[in-house]
Amino acid sequence: MRTRGTGTWSNLIRVAAVSLAIAGCTVTSHQQEQYLISPDAGAGQADLCQTPTDVEMNTINGYAEELIHSYNVHYKNENDAMKDAGNTSSLWEYAVFDMDLVNPKHKYITQQINEVKKKQKFFEKQLANGHLYLYHIVNELKSRDMPLELAVIPIIESNFNPHAVSHSGARGIWQFVPITARNFKLKKDSTYDMRRDVIASTDAALTYFNYLYKIFNDWNLAIAAYNLGEGTVMKAIRVNKSLNRPTDLWSLPLPRSGVNYVEKLHAYTDLLRNAKQNKLKFPDMPYRPVFKKTHITPGTSLKKLSERTGISVERLRKLNPGFTSDTKPTTLVNYALIPVNDMDLRENYTLEKVKNPPKETYRTHAIAANIKAEKQAYEQLLAQTEKIGRASCRE
Repeated sequence: MRTRGTGTWSNLIRVAAVSLAIAGCTVTSHQQEQYLISPDAGAGQADLCQTPTDVEMNTINGYAEELIHSYNVHYKNENDAMKDAGNTSSLWEYAVFDMDLVNPKHKYITQQINEVKKKQKFFEKQLANGHLYLYHIVNELKSRDMPLELAVIPIIESNFNPHAVSHSGARGIWQFVPITARNFKLKKDSTYDMRRDVIASTDAALTYFNYLYKIFNDWNLAIAAYNLGEGTVMKAIRVNKSLNRPTDLWSLPLPRSGVNYVEKLHAYTDLLRNAKQNKLKFPDMPYRPVFKKTHITPGTSLKKLSERTGISVERLRKLNPGFTSDTKPTTLVNYALIPVNDMDLRENYTLEKVKNPPKETYRTHAIAANIKAEKQAYEQLLAQTEKIGRASCRE
Protein backbone atom coordinates (compact mmCIF):
# COMPACT_ATOMS: atom_id res chain seq x y z
CA MET A 1 0.00 0.00 0.00
CA ARG A 2 1.42 3.35 -0.96
CA THR A 3 1.16 6.26 1.43
CA ARG A 4 1.18 10.01 1.17
CA GLY A 5 3.91 10.92 3.61
CA THR A 6 3.85 10.73 7.37
CA GLY A 7 0.37 12.19 7.68
CA THR A 8 -1.35 8.98 6.62
CA TRP A 9 0.64 6.84 9.00
CA SER A 10 0.15 9.39 11.76
CA ASN A 11 -3.59 9.07 11.33
CA LEU A 12 -3.38 5.28 11.31
CA ILE A 13 -1.35 5.40 14.53
CA ARG A 14 -4.00 7.62 16.04
CA VAL A 15 -6.69 5.19 14.95
CA ALA A 16 -4.74 2.38 16.61
CA ALA A 17 -4.42 4.33 19.83
CA VAL A 18 -8.05 5.34 20.02
CA SER A 19 -9.27 1.93 18.88
CA LEU A 20 -7.19 0.13 21.47
CA ALA A 21 -8.52 2.41 24.12
CA ILE A 22 -12.12 1.92 23.10
CA ALA A 23 -11.77 -1.78 22.39
CA GLY A 24 -11.10 -2.46 26.02
CA CYS A 25 -11.95 0.46 28.27
CA THR A 26 -13.50 1.10 31.69
CA VAL A 27 -14.26 4.63 32.60
CA THR A 28 -16.35 5.57 35.59
CA SER A 29 -18.44 8.16 33.80
CA HIS A 30 -19.10 9.83 30.48
CA GLN A 31 -19.97 13.27 31.70
CA GLN A 32 -20.96 15.55 28.84
CA GLU A 33 -19.76 13.00 26.25
CA GLN A 34 -16.09 13.44 27.22
CA TYR A 35 -13.60 11.50 25.12
CA LEU A 36 -12.18 8.38 26.71
CA ILE A 37 -8.79 9.25 25.33
CA SER A 38 -7.32 12.12 23.40
CA PRO A 39 -6.42 11.16 19.84
CA ASP A 40 -2.87 12.30 20.58
CA ALA A 41 -2.60 10.39 23.85
CA GLY A 42 -1.22 6.90 24.29
CA ALA A 43 -3.54 3.94 24.48
CA GLY A 44 -2.06 3.00 27.83
CA GLN A 45 -3.68 6.05 29.44
CA ALA A 46 -7.18 4.67 28.89
CA ASP A 47 -9.16 2.43 31.20
CA LEU A 48 -10.66 -0.74 29.76
CA CYS A 49 -13.98 -2.32 28.80
CA GLN A 50 -16.32 0.68 28.54
CA THR A 51 -18.71 0.85 25.61
CA PRO A 52 -17.72 3.83 23.43
CA THR A 53 -20.09 6.70 22.86
CA ASP A 54 -21.32 7.78 19.44
CA VAL A 55 -19.07 10.82 19.64
CA GLU A 56 -16.05 8.64 20.26
CA MET A 57 -16.90 6.32 17.39
CA ASN A 58 -17.43 9.31 15.13
CA THR A 59 -13.98 10.54 16.10
CA ILE A 60 -12.41 7.23 15.14
CA ASN A 61 -14.38 6.94 11.92
CA GLY A 62 -13.37 10.49 11.13
CA TYR A 63 -9.79 9.37 10.75
CA ALA A 64 -10.80 6.94 8.02
CA GLU A 65 -12.69 9.70 6.27
CA GLU A 66 -9.62 11.93 6.47
CA LEU A 67 -7.59 9.23 4.78
CA ILE A 68 -10.13 8.92 2.00
CA HIS A 69 -10.65 12.62 1.42
CA SER A 70 -6.91 13.31 1.57
CA TYR A 71 -6.91 11.82 -1.93
CA ASN A 72 -9.69 14.17 -3.03
CA VAL A 73 -11.99 11.23 -3.70
CA HIS A 74 -15.50 10.49 -2.58
CA TYR A 75 -15.32 6.79 -1.73
CA LYS A 76 -18.17 4.84 -3.22
CA ASN A 77 -19.09 1.19 -2.97
CA GLU A 78 -19.36 -1.23 -5.87
CA ASN A 79 -23.06 -0.57 -6.51
CA ASP A 80 -22.46 3.17 -6.65
CA ALA A 81 -19.59 2.62 -9.04
CA MET A 82 -21.78 0.55 -11.33
CA LYS A 83 -24.43 3.28 -11.38
CA ASP A 84 -21.81 5.81 -12.37
CA ALA A 85 -20.28 3.56 -15.00
CA GLY A 86 -22.75 4.69 -17.64
CA ASN A 87 -21.41 8.22 -17.30
CA THR A 88 -17.75 7.23 -17.23
CA SER A 89 -15.89 8.60 -20.23
CA SER A 90 -13.73 5.52 -20.59
CA LEU A 91 -13.86 1.85 -19.74
CA TRP A 92 -10.19 2.15 -18.81
CA GLU A 93 -11.15 4.63 -16.09
CA TYR A 94 -13.62 2.13 -14.74
CA ALA A 95 -10.94 -0.58 -14.75
CA VAL A 96 -8.50 1.68 -12.88
CA PHE A 97 -10.99 1.95 -10.02
CA ASP A 98 -10.48 -1.74 -9.23
CA MET A 99 -6.73 -1.95 -9.73
CA ASP A 100 -5.50 -3.16 -6.36
CA LEU A 101 -1.98 -4.45 -6.88
CA VAL A 102 0.72 -2.55 -5.04
CA ASN A 103 3.10 -0.90 -7.48
CA PRO A 104 6.59 -1.71 -6.17
CA LYS A 105 8.86 1.31 -5.87
CA HIS A 106 11.66 -0.19 -7.90
CA LYS A 107 14.17 1.71 -10.01
CA TYR A 108 13.57 -0.49 -13.04
CA ILE A 109 9.83 0.22 -12.93
CA THR A 110 10.58 3.94 -12.82
CA GLN A 111 12.78 3.47 -15.88
CA GLN A 112 9.94 1.63 -17.63
CA ILE A 113 7.51 4.44 -16.79
CA ASN A 114 9.87 6.99 -18.31
CA GLU A 115 10.28 4.85 -21.43
CA VAL A 116 6.51 4.53 -21.91
CA LYS A 117 6.09 8.27 -21.41
CA LYS A 118 8.45 8.87 -24.32
CA LYS A 119 5.99 6.91 -26.50
CA GLN A 120 2.80 8.03 -24.82
CA LYS A 121 0.91 8.62 -28.08
CA PHE A 122 1.58 5.03 -29.03
CA PHE A 123 0.41 3.86 -25.58
CA GLU A 124 -2.85 5.77 -26.06
CA LYS A 125 -3.38 3.94 -29.36
CA GLN A 126 -2.67 0.65 -27.60
CA LEU A 127 -5.41 1.45 -25.10
CA ALA A 128 -7.82 2.13 -27.95
CA ASN A 129 -6.92 -1.23 -29.55
CA GLY A 130 -8.85 -2.91 -26.75
CA HIS A 131 -12.17 -1.47 -27.89
CA LEU A 132 -13.55 -4.83 -29.04
CA TYR A 133 -12.48 -7.06 -26.19
CA LEU A 134 -11.78 -4.99 -23.06
CA TYR A 135 -15.35 -4.98 -21.74
CA HIS A 136 -15.42 -8.78 -21.80
CA ILE A 137 -11.98 -9.09 -20.19
CA VAL A 138 -12.80 -6.62 -17.39
CA ASN A 139 -16.05 -8.41 -16.59
CA GLU A 140 -14.33 -11.80 -16.53
CA LEU A 141 -11.64 -10.50 -14.18
CA LYS A 142 -14.23 -8.98 -11.86
CA SER A 143 -16.38 -12.11 -11.82
CA ARG A 144 -13.32 -14.15 -10.76
CA ASP A 145 -12.15 -11.54 -8.25
CA MET A 146 -8.83 -11.19 -10.05
CA PRO A 147 -6.61 -8.08 -10.37
CA LEU A 148 -7.86 -5.68 -13.02
CA GLU A 149 -4.22 -4.98 -13.86
CA LEU A 150 -4.28 -8.21 -15.86
CA ALA A 151 -6.42 -6.41 -18.45
CA VAL A 152 -3.16 -4.74 -19.52
CA ILE A 153 -1.50 -8.07 -20.39
CA PRO A 154 -2.97 -8.20 -23.95
CA ILE A 155 -1.32 -4.83 -24.63
CA ILE A 156 2.07 -6.23 -23.68
CA GLU A 157 1.50 -9.54 -25.42
CA SER A 158 -0.19 -8.56 -28.67
CA ASN A 159 -1.48 -4.97 -28.70
CA PHE A 160 -4.92 -6.63 -28.53
CA ASN A 161 -4.32 -8.13 -31.96
CA PRO A 162 -5.88 -11.64 -32.11
CA HIS A 163 -3.89 -12.39 -35.26
CA ALA A 164 -0.53 -11.65 -33.62
CA VAL A 165 2.02 -14.46 -34.00
CA SER A 166 5.33 -14.64 -32.11
CA HIS A 167 8.59 -16.23 -33.26
CA SER A 168 7.81 -19.14 -30.90
CA GLY A 169 4.41 -19.74 -32.49
CA ALA A 170 2.32 -18.03 -29.79
CA ARG A 171 -1.00 -16.70 -31.09
CA GLY A 172 -3.94 -14.58 -30.04
CA ILE A 173 -4.31 -11.60 -27.73
CA TRP A 174 -3.00 -13.71 -24.81
CA GLN A 175 -0.23 -15.31 -26.92
CA PHE A 176 -0.63 -19.00 -26.15
CA VAL A 177 2.17 -21.24 -27.39
CA PRO A 178 0.98 -24.62 -28.78
CA ILE A 179 1.85 -26.74 -25.72
CA THR A 180 0.12 -24.39 -23.24
CA ALA A 181 -2.86 -24.07 -25.57
CA ARG A 182 -3.27 -27.84 -25.57
CA ASN A 183 -3.04 -27.95 -21.77
CA PHE A 184 -5.96 -25.50 -21.57
CA LYS A 185 -7.99 -27.15 -24.33
CA LEU A 186 -7.55 -24.42 -26.91
CA LYS A 187 -8.01 -26.54 -30.03
CA LYS A 188 -7.06 -25.77 -33.60
CA ASP A 189 -7.89 -27.22 -36.99
CA SER A 190 -8.13 -25.97 -40.57
CA THR A 191 -11.36 -24.09 -39.84
CA TYR A 192 -10.80 -22.54 -36.43
CA ASP A 193 -8.06 -21.53 -33.95
CA MET A 194 -9.33 -21.16 -30.38
CA ARG A 195 -6.22 -19.22 -29.39
CA ARG A 196 -7.59 -16.36 -31.49
CA ASP A 197 -11.09 -16.73 -30.00
CA VAL A 198 -11.46 -13.98 -27.37
CA ILE A 199 -13.99 -15.96 -25.30
CA ALA A 200 -12.03 -19.21 -25.20
CA SER A 201 -8.57 -17.67 -24.90
CA THR A 202 -9.57 -15.23 -22.17
CA ASP A 203 -11.10 -18.05 -20.15
CA ALA A 204 -7.91 -20.10 -20.60
CA ALA A 205 -5.60 -17.18 -19.76
CA LEU A 206 -7.42 -16.26 -16.54
CA THR A 207 -7.62 -19.91 -15.52
CA TYR A 208 -3.87 -20.14 -16.09
CA PHE A 209 -3.22 -16.99 -14.05
CA ASN A 210 -5.30 -18.36 -11.18
CA TYR A 211 -3.37 -21.62 -11.34
CA LEU A 212 -0.06 -19.73 -11.18
CA TYR A 213 -1.22 -17.56 -8.29
CA LYS A 214 -2.19 -20.64 -6.29
CA ILE A 215 1.36 -21.94 -6.78
CA PHE A 216 3.24 -18.77 -5.86
CA ASN A 217 0.73 -16.77 -3.77
CA ASP A 218 2.30 -13.66 -5.28
CA TRP A 219 0.98 -11.87 -8.35
CA ASN A 220 4.39 -10.58 -9.44
CA LEU A 221 5.72 -14.14 -9.52
CA ALA A 222 2.53 -15.43 -11.17
CA ILE A 223 2.78 -12.82 -13.93
CA ALA A 224 6.46 -13.59 -14.46
CA ALA A 225 5.61 -17.30 -14.64
CA TYR A 226 2.98 -16.58 -17.32
CA ASN A 227 5.81 -15.20 -19.42
CA LEU A 228 8.65 -17.56 -18.45
CA GLY A 229 6.81 -20.72 -17.39
CA GLU A 230 6.17 -21.84 -13.84
CA GLY A 231 9.08 -24.30 -13.94
CA THR A 232 11.60 -21.51 -14.48
CA VAL A 233 10.26 -19.47 -11.56
CA MET A 234 9.99 -22.47 -9.23
CA LYS A 235 13.60 -23.45 -9.98
CA ALA A 236 14.79 -19.90 -9.19
CA ILE A 237 12.89 -19.97 -5.88
CA ARG A 238 14.49 -23.29 -4.93
CA VAL A 239 17.96 -21.88 -5.67
CA ASN A 240 17.41 -18.82 -3.49
CA LYS A 241 15.89 -20.83 -0.66
CA SER A 242 18.92 -23.14 -0.64
CA LEU A 243 21.12 -20.06 -0.26
CA ASN A 244 18.85 -18.40 2.35
CA ARG A 245 18.16 -15.53 -0.01
CA PRO A 246 14.87 -13.62 -0.53
CA THR A 247 12.37 -15.08 -2.98
CA ASP A 248 10.70 -11.92 -4.23
CA LEU A 249 10.74 -11.32 -7.98
CA TRP A 250 13.67 -8.91 -7.97
CA SER A 251 15.86 -11.20 -5.84
CA LEU A 252 15.43 -14.32 -7.97
CA PRO A 253 17.94 -15.43 -10.65
CA LEU A 254 15.45 -15.12 -13.50
CA PRO A 255 15.88 -14.17 -17.17
CA ARG A 256 15.71 -10.40 -17.46
CA SER A 257 12.94 -10.67 -20.05
CA GLY A 258 10.50 -12.12 -17.49
CA VAL A 259 11.26 -9.48 -14.86
CA ASN A 260 10.99 -6.78 -17.50
CA TYR A 261 7.54 -8.19 -18.42
CA VAL A 262 6.26 -7.58 -14.88
CA GLU A 263 7.89 -4.15 -14.68
CA LYS A 264 6.23 -3.11 -17.91
CA LEU A 265 2.83 -4.11 -16.49
CA HIS A 266 3.43 -1.95 -13.41
CA ALA A 267 4.63 0.93 -15.57
CA TYR A 268 1.49 0.84 -17.70
CA THR A 269 -0.85 0.66 -14.71
CA ASP A 270 1.01 3.50 -12.99
CA LEU A 271 0.36 5.70 -16.02
CA LEU A 272 -3.29 4.67 -16.04
CA ARG A 273 -3.70 5.45 -12.33
CA ASN A 274 -2.06 8.83 -12.75
CA ALA A 275 -3.65 9.71 -16.08
CA LYS A 276 -4.29 13.37 -15.35
CA GLN A 277 -0.82 14.07 -14.02
CA ASN A 278 0.66 12.39 -17.08
CA LYS A 279 -1.79 14.12 -19.46
CA LEU A 280 -2.81 10.70 -20.73
CA LYS A 281 -5.79 10.58 -23.09
CA PHE A 282 -8.20 7.70 -22.57
CA PRO A 283 -10.11 6.33 -25.55
CA ASP A 284 -13.81 7.10 -25.31
CA MET A 285 -14.87 3.52 -24.57
CA PRO A 286 -17.98 3.43 -22.36
CA TYR A 287 -18.71 0.59 -19.96
CA ARG A 288 -21.06 -1.22 -22.31
CA PRO A 289 -21.04 -4.64 -23.96
CA VAL A 290 -19.72 -4.73 -27.50
CA PHE A 291 -20.87 -8.20 -28.48
CA LYS A 292 -23.00 -11.14 -27.40
CA LYS A 293 -22.77 -14.86 -28.05
CA THR A 294 -25.24 -16.46 -30.40
CA HIS A 295 -25.66 -20.17 -31.00
CA ILE A 296 -24.73 -21.41 -34.47
CA THR A 297 -25.75 -24.73 -35.98
CA PRO A 298 -23.26 -27.04 -37.68
CA GLY A 299 -22.44 -25.85 -41.17
CA THR A 300 -22.79 -22.15 -40.31
CA SER A 301 -19.98 -20.02 -41.74
CA LEU A 302 -19.42 -16.31 -41.17
CA LYS A 303 -20.85 -15.65 -44.62
CA LYS A 304 -24.05 -17.56 -43.84
CA LEU A 305 -24.29 -15.85 -40.45
CA SER A 306 -23.98 -12.50 -42.21
CA GLU A 307 -26.80 -13.39 -44.58
CA ARG A 308 -28.99 -14.51 -41.67
CA THR A 309 -28.36 -11.49 -39.42
CA GLY A 310 -27.75 -8.70 -41.92
CA ILE A 311 -24.43 -7.92 -40.22
CA SER A 312 -21.54 -7.43 -42.62
CA VAL A 313 -18.93 -10.17 -42.92
CA GLU A 314 -16.24 -7.59 -42.10
CA ARG A 315 -17.80 -6.82 -38.70
CA LEU A 316 -18.34 -10.51 -37.93
CA ARG A 317 -14.75 -11.30 -38.91
CA LYS A 318 -13.37 -8.76 -36.40
CA LEU A 319 -15.45 -10.21 -33.57
CA ASN A 320 -14.74 -13.82 -34.56
CA PRO A 321 -11.04 -13.99 -35.41
CA GLY A 322 -10.99 -17.70 -34.55
CA PHE A 323 -12.52 -18.51 -37.94
CA THR A 324 -9.84 -19.15 -40.54
CA SER A 325 -12.18 -18.39 -43.44
CA ASP A 326 -15.42 -16.53 -44.08
CA THR A 327 -16.84 -19.49 -45.95
CA LYS A 328 -15.68 -22.45 -43.85
CA PRO A 329 -17.93 -23.57 -40.97
CA THR A 330 -16.36 -25.08 -37.85
CA THR A 331 -17.20 -27.84 -35.40
CA LEU A 332 -14.79 -26.67 -32.66
CA VAL A 333 -17.27 -24.14 -31.24
CA ASN A 334 -21.05 -23.84 -31.41
CA TYR A 335 -21.23 -20.07 -31.02
CA ALA A 336 -20.30 -16.85 -32.74
CA LEU A 337 -20.11 -13.27 -31.51
CA ILE A 338 -22.37 -10.61 -32.98
CA PRO A 339 -22.42 -6.86 -32.18
CA VAL A 340 -25.10 -5.61 -29.78
CA ASN A 341 -24.71 -1.95 -30.79
CA ASP A 342 -22.32 0.11 -32.87
CA MET A 343 -19.55 0.06 -30.25
CA ASP A 344 -17.55 -2.39 -32.35
CA LEU A 345 -17.09 0.28 -35.00
CA ARG A 346 -13.74 2.01 -34.53
CA GLU A 347 -14.98 5.38 -35.76
CA ASN A 348 -17.09 5.66 -32.59
CA TYR A 349 -13.95 6.00 -30.46
CA THR A 350 -12.05 9.20 -29.89
CA LEU A 351 -9.24 10.17 -27.55
CA GLU A 352 -10.25 12.68 -24.92
CA LYS A 353 -8.23 14.59 -22.39
CA VAL A 354 -8.94 13.46 -18.83
CA LYS A 355 -10.99 16.13 -17.10
CA ASN A 356 -11.60 16.87 -13.45
CA PRO A 357 -14.43 14.51 -12.45
CA PRO A 358 -17.57 15.65 -10.65
CA LYS A 359 -17.11 15.82 -6.89
CA GLU A 360 -19.54 13.04 -6.03
CA THR A 361 -18.19 10.32 -8.32
CA TYR A 362 -15.63 7.56 -8.04
CA ARG A 363 -13.94 8.62 -11.28
CA THR A 364 -10.77 10.46 -10.38
CA HIS A 365 -7.18 10.95 -11.33
CA ALA A 366 -6.19 9.81 -7.85
CA ILE A 367 -5.23 6.20 -7.32
CA ALA A 368 -8.46 4.54 -6.29
CA ALA A 369 -6.61 1.40 -5.28
CA ASN A 370 -4.88 3.35 -2.54
CA ILE A 371 -8.17 4.59 -1.18
CA LYS A 372 -9.49 1.07 -0.92
CA ALA A 373 -6.27 -0.16 0.62
CA GLU A 374 -6.29 2.57 3.25
CA LYS A 375 -9.92 1.89 4.10
CA GLN A 376 -9.29 -1.84 4.34
CA ALA A 377 -6.26 -1.24 6.53
CA TYR A 378 -8.34 0.90 8.86
CA GLU A 379 -11.10 -1.71 9.07
CA GLN A 380 -8.61 -4.49 9.73
CA LEU A 381 -6.87 -2.42 12.34
CA LEU A 382 -10.12 -1.63 14.11
CA ALA A 383 -11.18 -5.29 14.05
CA GLN A 384 -7.84 -6.40 15.40
CA THR A 385 -7.75 -3.90 18.23
CA GLU A 386 -11.34 -4.67 19.20
CA LYS A 387 -10.37 -8.34 19.38
CA ILE A 388 -7.47 -7.47 21.68
CA GLY A 389 -9.76 -5.35 23.82
CA ARG A 390 -12.34 -8.13 24.21
CA ALA A 391 -9.59 -10.53 25.26
CA SER A 392 -8.48 -8.02 27.89
CA CYS A 393 -12.02 -7.70 29.20
CA ARG A 394 -12.39 -11.47 29.56
CA GLU A 395 -9.18 -11.59 31.55
